[in-house]
Amino acid sequence: MQVRSILYSRREGHIGHAIRVRRHALGLTQTALAAAVGVRRNCIARHEALVSLAIDQPLVERLALALETTPEVLWRLAAAAEQSPTKKRAGRPKKVRSAP
Repeated sequence: MQVRSILYSRREGHIGHAIRVRRHALGLTQTALAAAVGVRRNCIARHEALVSLAIDQPLVERLALALETTPEVLWRLAAAAEQSPTKKRAGRPKKVRSAP
């Protein structure tokens, strides 16, 4: 019986952020990355969208290889994303009611 170690991460510093950043830097699509790693595209999409927060070490290693980096660098990028201030989206300006 093979035991896989499951790595959990908080949503803000999840490795999905690092996967997306590195994939974009290499100009890869989710489909191309999924094919290189041997998973379905929706697996990559779920991790990047932070829907799936658990990821096993063998998958991290295959992702790192396909993204031309190491698992340690991916985790470092994830930690850096957690510590950087989040950007708030600029919404529509609020309507100001005039006094009656």
